Amino acid sequence: MSNDAMPTHLAPPPVVTQEITIVDRDGHPRLLLCAKSGIPKIEMLQSNGRSSFEVALDPAGRPAMKLSNPDAGGPTATLEVVETGTHVKFVRQTRTKIPCGIDGVSGGRNESPGEFTQQCAAHHAHPTLL
Repeated sequence: MSNDAMPTHLAPPPVVTQEITIVDRDGHPRLLLCAKSGIPKIEMLQSNGRSSFEVALDPAGRPAMKLSNPDAGGPTATLEVVETGTHVKFVRQTRTKIPCGIDGVSGGRNESPGEFTQQCAAHHAHPTLL
């Protein structure tokens, strides 16, 4: 049998695009592959469209990975390589008592005493704002 008689299986042509969205059986976007802005990114999405996991490169090509929480008030994590080194950041939303006694939500950062004083003053001027 000659080689001419053997069927040849050619690979399909590559898909060339700036963004691909993969949906689940119900049509909800669940995976996003994107390079539209020139920065490659992969996102895994919840059924409501919110991102739960993201991997991206910054313009210099340094990677970052972000883990979100389905619970909007739950902890999150980020691992990233930056110009000065590598950062691992864990953010946990916690209930705190602001000095004047009102309840506040700490976004995981260290508020200075001045920030607490400003929040306290704002609360006393407009108690419904906080």
